[in-house]
Amino acid sequence: MRQRLQSGGIASEGNDLVTTTGQLQGEGVTNTGAGTGEEDRGSTLVVIERLRYHAGIMPARLTSALTRVKPSALATRALFERLAGGPLPSWERLEAEIVVQRIEAGGTVFTQDAEHPFAYVVRSGLLKNVYFSEDGEDWIKSFCEEGQFFGSIAALEPGGRTSFAAMAVEPSEVERLPYATLETMTETSVAWANTLRRALLIFGRRKEKRERELLTLRPAERYRAFVAETPGLEDRIPQRDLARYLGLTPVGLNRIIRRVKRG
Repeated sequence: MRQRLQSGGIASEGNDLVTTTGQLQGEGVTNTGAGTGEEDRGSTLVVIERLRYHAGIMPARLTSALTRVKPSALATRALFERLAGGPLPSWERLEAEIVVQRIEAGGTVFTQDAEHPFAYVVRSGLLKNVYFSEDGEDWIKSFCEEGQFFGSIAALEPGGRTSFAAMAVEPSEVERLPYATLETMTETSVAWANTLRRALLIFGRRKEKRERELLTLRPAERYRAFVAETPGLEDRIPQRDLARYLGLTPVGLNRIIRRVKRG
């Protein structure tokens, strides 16, 4: 049975949740991008998120507010132009499709096993990428903080689906961009092709490093490496989450932390 509730901008269609906003002016949708200095000329900003419940294991929670920001303030632009070593051409093509989302702590950016061909850049906050098993166990593959990017490679191919879920550890703001648009831009611009190649190399290096640490380092060494490479991040992460990331039990991690602090 399909049910659609438009009040509050949330619609339910079977097991999918769809969030939409209509005309920014004229349909009661508030522009939360205060202080941008830009006039909204009645343009339409529409976001559709389809969140599938993963075998009843993880309830899908999408609590996001939409906002407009100045193009120069986009974290995506800062990231890509840093990778490119300077300004990129035809930026407005990608800018027009970027959506800024605010997610509360514990909220879901996307779920596991969903059609979601998007990449994300973190404006603020902290997110975790999580694998869920059919029996409800979870493993954290990575954390993403300000200025970093993430997305499920498996979902970027035509007909692909996400291999993990992305959730907010703390109140966060992300920029969502469609991967298909990025690919189209690489076909007509060498600068964009080189930039995307560099981004994918960074993504691959992070994955390779993570695999090496899990396979070759002892538990205490993995913890010390995490603290040394991401100073202060451990204070923002619940101990259970950090344990699931390091491949430990919370009790085992607590023992390691006590030993490290004792020196």
